[in-house]
Amino acid sequence: PFAVGLRFSGQALDELADASKRADLKALLETNDFAAITVNGFPYGPFHGTRVKEDVYQPDWRAPERLALPLARFAGLDNTTALGTVLYTDYVYPFQMAGVILLVAMIGAIVLTLRHRPDARRQKITEQVRRDPRAAVRLVDLKPGAGLQEVDTLPAEEERA
Repeated sequence: PFAVGLRFSGQALDELADASKRADLKALLETNDFAAITVNGFPYGPFHGTRVKEDVYQPDWRAPERLALPLARFAGLDNTTALGTVLYTDYVYPFQMAGVILLVAMIGAIVLTLRHRPDARRQKITEQVRRDPRAAVRLVDLKPGAGLQEVDTLPAEEERA
């Protein structure tokens, strides 16, 4: 197939809203062995106007007619679907690059904070697994007036009784 770049004016985009016109365009591309690699839309005014560069961004976002195209594109979609459509079609590369940057930042934070400090207490999992549950908690019947010093000196047999 021969690679082509398609550029549509606002009028052409309106015509392509009709399914039969889209089918005709697809048939034309297939008949001539064309593969559309890029598609650009110039929805506001003619593409071959005399002053395309100055007028291509008109009307700007302050004008109500500028909102008509995005609203028509996402008519009938909920916010989550519309956001996902925009992120994974129009902004797929910036979205993926943001993900890579965040991944690198997370790995960098882990590398910077993961260092061996000899004064830090570490968890000893093998000791925790091998511990005797009966030795983990000691039940002591305290007598009135007896302090912890005196309780610690009791023989192990008295403590279990």
